[in-house]
Amino acid sequence: MARKSPYPAEMRARAVRMVGEVRPNYDNEYAAIKAVAARLGIGSAETLRKWVRRAEVDPVRPGIITEENEQIKALKPENAELRRANEILKAASAFFAAERIMRQDGLQGTRRGRKIRTTIPGKGPGHERAADLICRDFTAPAPDRRWVADFTHVATLAGTVYVAFVVDRHCSPNPDFAHSVLKIMRICS
Repeated sequence: MARKSPYPAEMRARAVRMVGEVRPNYDNEYAAIKAVAARLGIGSAETLRKWVRRAEVDPVRPGIITEENEQIKALKPENAELRRANEILKAASAFFAAERIMRQDGLQGTRRGRKIRTTIPGKGPGHERAADLICRDFTAPAPDRRWVADFTHVATLAGTVYVAFVVDRHCSPNPDFAHSVLKIMRICS
Protein backbone atom coordinates (compact mmCIF):
# COMPACT_ATOMS: atom_id res chain seq x y z
CA MET A 1 0.00 0.00 0.00
CA ALA A 2 1.33 3.45 -0.93
CA ARG A 3 2.17 5.84 1.88
CA LYS A 4 0.09 8.96 2.43
CA SER A 5 1.26 12.03 0.52
CA PRO A 6 2.24 15.09 2.60
CA TYR A 7 0.61 17.29 -0.07
CA PRO A 8 -3.18 17.74 -0.04
CA ALA A 9 -5.17 16.54 -3.07
CA GLU A 10 -6.27 20.13 -3.87
CA MET A 11 -2.64 21.28 -4.04
CA ARG A 12 -1.70 18.36 -6.32
CA ALA A 13 -4.60 19.14 -8.68
CA ARG A 14 -3.67 22.87 -8.69
CA ALA A 15 -0.02 22.08 -9.43
CA VAL A 16 -0.98 19.83 -12.37
CA ARG A 17 -3.28 22.57 -13.74
CA MET A 18 -0.49 25.16 -13.41
CA VAL A 19 1.94 22.95 -15.39
CA GLY A 20 -0.62 22.82 -18.22
CA GLU A 21 -1.10 26.58 -18.11
CA VAL A 22 2.59 27.59 -18.08
CA ARG A 23 3.85 24.88 -20.47
CA PRO A 24 3.76 27.17 -23.58
CA ASN A 25 6.13 29.62 -21.81
CA TYR A 26 8.97 27.02 -21.54
CA ASP A 27 11.12 25.06 -24.00
CA ASN A 28 10.02 21.68 -22.71
CA GLU A 29 7.58 20.19 -20.23
CA TYR A 30 10.21 19.34 -17.63
CA ALA A 31 11.34 22.99 -17.43
CA ALA A 32 7.71 24.00 -16.76
CA ILE A 33 7.43 21.27 -14.09
CA LYS A 34 10.64 22.48 -12.36
CA ALA A 35 9.40 26.11 -12.35
CA VAL A 36 5.97 25.19 -10.88
CA ALA A 37 7.55 22.88 -8.28
CA ALA A 38 9.88 25.67 -7.14
CA ARG A 39 7.04 28.25 -7.06
CA LEU A 40 4.74 26.02 -4.95
CA GLY A 41 7.48 24.65 -2.67
CA ILE A 42 7.14 21.03 -3.80
CA GLY A 43 10.22 19.14 -2.62
CA SER A 44 11.13 17.54 -5.96
CA ALA A 45 10.29 18.25 -9.57
CA GLU A 46 10.08 14.47 -10.04
CA THR A 47 7.17 14.36 -7.59
CA LEU A 48 5.24 16.89 -9.67
CA ARG A 49 6.16 15.04 -12.89
CA LYS A 50 4.60 11.84 -11.47
CA TRP A 51 1.43 13.76 -10.57
CA VAL A 52 1.22 15.12 -14.12
CA ARG A 53 1.71 11.65 -15.63
CA ARG A 54 -0.89 10.11 -13.31
CA ALA A 55 -3.39 12.83 -14.25
CA GLU A 56 -2.78 12.13 -17.96
CA VAL A 57 -3.20 8.34 -17.76
CA ASP A 58 -6.98 8.01 -17.62
CA PRO A 59 -8.37 10.54 -20.11
CA VAL A 60 -5.49 10.96 -22.59
CA ARG A 61 -2.95 8.15 -22.54
CA PRO A 62 -3.77 4.43 -22.44
CA GLY A 63 -2.65 2.90 -19.17
CA ILE A 64 -3.72 1.65 -15.77
CA ILE A 65 -5.14 4.18 -13.36
CA THR A 66 -4.07 4.16 -9.71
CA GLU A 67 -7.24 2.48 -8.36
CA GLU A 68 -6.95 -0.35 -10.88
CA ASN A 69 -3.29 -0.80 -10.01
CA GLU A 70 -4.13 -1.08 -6.30
CA GLN A 71 -6.87 -3.60 -7.08
CA ILE A 72 -4.44 -5.70 -9.14
CA LYS A 73 -1.94 -5.65 -6.26
CA ALA A 74 -4.66 -6.84 -3.87
CA LEU A 75 -5.71 -9.70 -6.19
CA LYS A 76 -2.18 -11.06 -6.76
CA PRO A 77 -1.92 -12.92 -3.39
CA GLU A 78 -5.38 -14.41 -3.90
CA ASN A 79 -4.38 -15.60 -7.37
CA ALA A 80 -1.20 -17.17 -5.95
CA GLU A 81 -3.22 -19.00 -3.28
CA LEU A 82 -5.61 -20.35 -5.92
CA ARG A 83 -2.66 -21.56 -8.00
CA ARG A 84 -1.24 -23.40 -4.94
CA ALA A 85 -4.63 -25.01 -4.26
CA ASN A 86 -4.87 -26.04 -7.91
CA GLU A 87 -1.45 -27.71 -7.73
CA ILE A 88 -2.53 -29.62 -4.60
CA LEU A 89 -5.68 -30.82 -6.35
CA LYS A 90 -3.72 -31.88 -9.44
CA ALA A 91 -1.41 -33.92 -7.22
CA ALA A 92 -4.41 -35.39 -5.41
CA SER A 93 -6.10 -36.48 -8.64
CA ALA A 94 -2.87 -38.13 -9.85
CA PHE A 95 -2.55 -39.86 -6.48
CA PHE A 96 -6.13 -41.17 -6.66
CA ALA A 97 -5.67 -42.41 -10.22
CA ALA A 98 -2.49 -44.27 -9.23
CA GLU A 99 -4.19 -45.70 -6.14
CA ARG A 100 -7.16 -46.91 -8.22
CA ILE A 101 -4.88 -48.62 -10.78
CA MET A 102 -2.85 -50.23 -8.01
CA ARG A 103 -6.03 -51.49 -6.33
CA GLN A 104 -7.25 -52.97 -9.63
CA ASP A 105 -3.93 -54.79 -10.08
CA GLY A 106 -3.93 -56.00 -6.47
CA LEU A 107 -0.93 -53.86 -5.44
CA GLN A 108 -0.55 -51.91 -2.23
CA GLY A 109 1.88 -49.07 -1.48
CA THR A 110 3.67 -48.41 1.79
CA ARG A 111 2.11 -46.13 4.41
CA ARG A 112 3.97 -43.94 6.87
CA GLY A 113 2.54 -42.48 10.03
CA ARG A 114 -0.89 -43.07 11.45
CA LYS A 115 -3.85 -43.69 9.19
CA ILE A 116 -6.38 -40.86 9.05
CA ARG A 117 -9.99 -42.03 9.15
CA THR A 118 -12.48 -39.85 7.30
CA THR A 119 -15.42 -42.17 8.08
CA ILE A 120 -15.85 -43.61 11.56
CA PRO A 121 -18.72 -46.07 12.06
CA GLY A 122 -20.91 -45.66 15.11
CA LYS A 123 -21.02 -48.35 17.81
CA GLY A 124 -24.07 -49.93 19.31
CA PRO A 125 -27.72 -50.13 18.28
CA GLY A 126 -29.04 -47.44 15.95
CA HIS A 127 -25.64 -46.93 14.31
CA GLU A 128 -25.92 -49.52 11.57
CA ARG A 129 -24.51 -48.70 8.16
CA ALA A 130 -27.05 -47.16 5.76
CA ALA A 131 -28.49 -49.48 3.12
CA ASP A 132 -26.93 -49.50 -0.34
CA LEU A 133 -29.83 -47.97 -2.28
CA ILE A 134 -28.20 -48.23 -5.72
CA CYS A 135 -26.72 -51.75 -5.35
CA ARG A 136 -23.30 -50.46 -6.51
CA ASP A 137 -24.74 -49.54 -9.92
CA PHE A 138 -23.21 -46.12 -10.63
CA THR A 139 -24.74 -45.63 -14.10
CA ALA A 140 -27.40 -42.96 -14.63
CA PRO A 141 -30.17 -43.03 -17.27
CA ALA A 142 -30.46 -39.21 -17.42
CA PRO A 143 -28.90 -36.03 -15.91
CA ASP A 144 -29.60 -35.27 -12.25
CA ARG A 145 -30.71 -38.85 -11.55
CA ARG A 146 -27.62 -40.20 -9.79
CA TRP A 147 -24.99 -38.18 -7.96
CA VAL A 148 -22.00 -39.85 -6.33
CA ALA A 149 -19.92 -38.17 -3.62
CA ASP A 150 -16.59 -39.04 -2.04
CA PHE A 151 -14.70 -37.46 0.81
CA THR A 152 -11.03 -38.27 1.30
CA HIS A 153 -7.70 -36.76 2.33
CA VAL A 154 -4.26 -36.08 0.90
CA ALA A 155 -1.16 -35.85 3.07
CA THR A 156 1.11 -32.90 2.19
CA LEU A 157 4.28 -31.52 3.72
CA ALA A 158 2.22 -28.80 5.41
CA GLY A 159 -0.36 -31.21 6.82
CA THR A 160 -3.49 -32.94 5.57
CA VAL A 161 -5.82 -31.59 2.88
CA TYR A 162 -9.37 -32.95 2.85
CA VAL A 163 -10.99 -33.26 -0.58
CA ALA A 164 -14.66 -33.79 -1.46
CA PHE A 165 -15.71 -34.97 -4.94
CA VAL A 166 -19.30 -34.78 -6.22
CA VAL A 167 -20.13 -36.30 -9.62
CA ASP A 168 -23.28 -36.40 -11.76
CA ARG A 169 -22.71 -39.85 -13.24
CA HIS A 170 -24.64 -39.14 -16.44
CA CYS A 171 -23.00 -35.87 -17.52
CA SER A 172 -19.65 -35.46 -15.88
CA PRO A 173 -16.69 -37.77 -16.42
CA ASN A 174 -14.63 -35.26 -14.38
CA PRO A 175 -15.67 -34.56 -10.79
CA ASP A 176 -16.36 -31.16 -9.27
CA PHE A 177 -14.38 -30.73 -6.08
CA ALA A 178 -13.78 -28.64 -2.99
CA HIS A 179 -10.79 -28.67 -0.66
CA SER A 180 -10.08 -27.63 2.91
CA VAL A 181 -7.59 -28.13 5.72
CA LEU A 182 -10.52 -29.02 7.99
CA LYS A 183 -12.94 -31.93 7.75
CA ILE A 184 -15.85 -29.44 7.79
CA MET A 185 -16.49 -27.59 4.50
CA ARG A 186 -19.22 -26.26 2.21
CA ILE A 187 -19.27 -28.21 -1.04
CA CYS A 188 -21.79 -26.04 -2.89
CA SER A 189 -21.76 -22.26 -2.87
